[in-house]
Amino acid sequence: MRLTAVVLTGLVLAACAVPPPPPTVAEAPSLEPPTAEPTAQPAAVDPTTPPLLPTPTPFAPVLSQLTESGCCTEPIWSPDGQQVRFIDQPADEPVGIYGIDIDTRNLELVSQQVGVLSPDGRILAYLNEDDETTLRDLETDEEWLVPSDGRGVLFSPDMQRIAWSISTISGGFDERQTIVLASDLRGEAAQEIIRVTGGGLLGWLDGSRMLIYGQEPGEAERSLFVYHIEGDERTNLVTGQRIRAVSIAPGGEWVFYAIALNPDGDTSQEGFWVSSTTGGPQYRLDIVGSAQWRDEHRLLVIPLELDAPSHRLWQFNAATGQSSILTDGIDTPFRVMANNWRVAPTGDRIVFLNAADEALWLLELGPIGLEEDAQ
Repeated sequence: MRLTAVVLTGLVLAACAVPPPPPTVAEAPSLEPPTAEPTAQPAAVDPTTPPLLPTPTPFAPVLSQLTESGCCTEPIWSPDGQQVRFIDQPADEPVGIYGIDIDTRNLELVSQQVGVLSPDGRILAYLNEDDETTLRDLETDEEWLVPSDGRGVLFSPDMQRIAWSISTISGGFDERQTIVLASDLRGEAAQEIIRVTGGGLLGWLDGSRMLIYGQEPGEAERSLFVYHIEGDERTNLVTGQRIRAVSIAPGGEWVFYAIALNPDGDTSQEGFWVSSTTGGPQYRLDIVGSAQWRDEHRLLVIPLELDAPSHRLWQFNAATGQSSILTDGIDTPFRVMANNWRVAPTGDRIVFLNAADEALWLLELGPIGLEEDAQ
């Protein structure tokens, strides 16, 4: 089912143009305090070069096993960070979304119906037997249909709106047109928001701003841009590049993305980027790996180091331009299997699928900001 596929892949990874001011490319990160004025050219950041990185935080991260081996994949967190949830079928139990308490280790069935949970964990979106998109209030069991024709929906952070996309099925991806629509939470007052080619809606930044990739009619190149649905305005973040692995920070003030495989052969912009969505700085990070947001402006990265015996965890603070090493791979060795890891909403721990035993493990990181205070 299309909606179930969103659970397995999205719980990772839809006008008049208002030209944004020229992007400010800030030097990032460095051992020195950030300068008042950003540099004019992007600065490479190599997390494998010791002189460019601070020493690890004195807080000792703690590893603990959460489930038995072979239990489950694609974990997600409950909104309060108290449960790790996953799709499973325990012995003599139905298939469903289960949650395990990180303190008591008690397992409970959250929902026998598999679907996509809203940001606050209260509403479940799923396909009914007639392939209609259905929303269910898990507290009251009330259900209602929304007019997305069986397509998955994205909840706005303030839980006031939902959005979905309708794309043509003919032609290559670069040629397909996508219509982005939105309605209130009940599926009422649905309206077309924007049409783009070669992209679509990537997510909500807040209750009135969307992050979209593609090109509108009459444009020559695709852009990653912020669309203000109430003012019918847009702000470009980057144009003419192939964008991948987009992730929106909580609060919508920052966005992470990767640029790769420029069709013109220009590799000068390739790599990981962190960009303000409100006209602030853009940072280029010379690091590859897997990235997720820890809080409103801190990005966690597991660097891709093929010959290393262990993964390690690196942090970039977009608000200050500083970086920190959270684990060094020696004192806290771990290895994530197939990119299966998620940061808790509280930001003080991650859950991951351990490559050694295929069980879910917790990695306690300590209070947010402790590693920065230690520098």
